[in-house]
Parts: sequence; structure tokens; C-alpha cells
Amino acid sequence: MSVTLFNPVFAVGQIWTVTFTGTSGSMAVTVPVISRRNITDATGKTVTPQLPVSVPEVLGPVAISATDGSSSMTIPASDFMVLGKPVAVAESNQEISSAAYSVGVGLDGTLWVGIGGLADVCEPIEIDAKFTGYPLQFGFGDVSIINLQGFFIDTLNTQSAGHVAFQPADDPTEDSTKLIYFRHSFEQYCHDHLPGGPLQVDPLDPNWHLSGSPHVDYSTLFFAISGVLPDGSTPTPGALAANLDLQVTVYTDTQGLSWAPEQPEEDVASGSAPAATSSPSPIPTAAAASPLPTPTGG
Repeated sequence: MSVTLFNPVFAVGQIWTVTFTGTSGSMAVTVPVISRRNITDATGKTVTPQLPVSVPEVLGPVAISATDGSSSMTIPASDFMVLGKPVAVAESNQEISSAAYSVGVGLDGTLWVGIGGLADVCEPIEIDAKFTGYPLQFGFGDVSIINLQGFFIDTLNTQSAGHVAFQPADDPTEDSTKLIYFRHSFEQYCHDHLPGGPLQVDPLDPNWHLSGSPHVDYSTLFFAISGVLPDGSTPTPGALAANLDLQVTVYTDTQGLSWAPEQPEEDVASGSAPAATSSPSPIPTAAAASPLPTPTGG
């Protein structure tokens, strides 16, 4: 996985050394500054020097420092998180048990879980998720979702009750709350992004389509969970190994269920995408300073 840094002092061709410092130590990477379209401008007309960096495998809060010998920049560990590898799901009814799943916990105690493989999931699905043997309790207003690019997708508060539910554990001293998340159909989205489709992703710059419009990636979702343990404490910052149980149920339109209709999930430029609800707490982003547009989805 990579992160892209932005800084007004960047110039194309400069060589920067980027150091990632986590609880388990530091790792440095040397990379050049390149020129790319700026994702904060949905027209695609703004091109800026950027520093894409492969992130080393250090879980939890990570501080970033970068220098080219004459200039430098820093990002504190409170603003950057390295997460565990997303659990891959498929468009089929399945049960997945990930023993000792690697979870990243931020300095504020927020626990992060990633679910991937969704690029190939086009039918409506239900995702049930809980930790077995880790009694984290949470509910409406405690969970937010971002995507792989750092776009804010949703806050699972009471306004989201139509597509999310929280089921208390039978024994809240042993297991976590179960998150029940309903994702509407993405059939049109999947169709449009096929090779040769009107929204085929640019392989050289996956933040954009070959047509020149911005791409919003729904292949991976990250759930930020601000829960509490039975003694009232929050998870300890850093890396956490917990048993994660997932159940995926696929639905079809022929089953007669009432689902939210598919939305224009990438309509960032016109602003016609439904407005996102506000987040209950700040979400650390995986980039430096540039604010991102806010598409929404279910």
C-alpha cells in the first residue's frame, strides 16, 4: 500500500527520504517527486508535484518525517495510521474466521478494520462482523467508514439505521458487538468500470478514469470503530491481534427485499451525490495536508 505526500516545496525530480516511525521501530524509503493530477480538483486540470511512497509494514500509529537534505516535513503519529491487511470477501455466501487478525489502533483508541475484494461484489450484500474473545462494545455514532483513497464514505449513526444495525454480544465480557452492514447494489458501478467501459480506471493513475473524470474507489472499505472495553477503557494504541468473524450474505433483486437504490457514487464534481453525515470524531487521513472531496455511499 502507498501514501501520497503533498508539499508546496516539492519539485519534480527531487529525491526525498521518508522515514516511518512506529512503536516497533523506524524504516526509511527513498523516492522521487513526480507530477500527477491533483485529486482535490475534480476537473483534473490541476497538476502538482507529489511524493507517492510505499508504506512499510508497521501497524498502528506512525509518525512520518521526510527530507531532501534542504527542506523537511513531518506528520505526527496522531494523524497517520498503518492498518492491518483487509479481509477479502467475494460475491458469495460465506463465513470467514480470521484468527489473530492484525488490527491497527490509533493513539485515540480507535480500532480499524479493513474489508477488501468489493470491486468484484456487485449484488447487494449483508456483512456481519464481530470479534470473538475481544469484548469491544460499540453502537450508533461509534463507527465511520473511509475508502482506500482516504475519502470519507459514511458515519454509522442513527441516520444510517436503514442500512446498519448493532447486535449486542450474548456475553459482552467475552465477545464484541456484532456490526451488521447492508451494502446496496453496485451493478451499474461494476458495469461502468469494466475494461472498455465508460469509467475504466486509468492504470497509470488509478485516482482517475481514462475518460478524465475522478475515480472513487469502493474496492476496499475501512471501518473506524471507537468502542469501549468492559472496564470502560479503550483499546491500547499500536498493533492488536484479535479473532475476527465475518459472514457475507448475497441478495438479489428477485428476493423482493427493499434496498436503497444505487447512487451516483462518483459524482464528486457536480455535488449531486447524497450528503454525508458528520463524523463523530476526527478521522486520521493517509495523506499530508490536502483536503479531499467527500463522495458518499452505502
